[in-house]
Amino acid sequence: MKGSVFANLITIARKERGISQTEACELICIGDPATLSKWETGAVVPSEEMVIKLMESYEEPIIGYIYLQECTKLGQRLLPPVLLSELDNLALNFQYEFEDVKEMRRDILEIARDGVVDEEEKPRWLQIQRHSKGLFCTLLPMMIRNFDKIKGPYKVAPLKELTKINR
Repeated sequence: MKGSVFANLITIARKERGISQTEACELICIGDPATLSKWETGAVVPSEEMVIKLMESYEEPIIGYIYLQECTKLGQRLLPPVLLSELDNLALNFQYEFEDVKEMRRDILEIARDGVVDEEEKPRWLQIQRHSKGLFCTLLPMMIRNFDKIKGPYKVAPLKELTKINR
């Protein structure tokens, strides 16, 4: 888990809010800052209950998604990575991916019309799925990230730095 997106994300989210490790421990009701330090370095993965407390204390719901996607077997199998970036970059990426999916609208309708993807349609369907995944990877963080709480320049490496790790 060392060098994980999740560990980096909880560190960045805490620092963006100007909260020390000691203050964070008080917020999430843990007695020892060494425990939080282990989570932030990736040495230990917190429990689901503690992740909920981190999400709520840092007011950053994407922490929960990244935890599920990276730290649980089910999430690793099912959840695609998301683009961890700022709102302006997400909006531009969303427009780009949306245009790609929109261009495939006719193919989507033709393939889905009979409810079956046959062998001839499979290559087009896989392409549609790839572009739809790209759309999802930008749309989901736009829906659940908290963009209204943090104003001004970052005090630490911004979330977009995590994109390199997560993609």
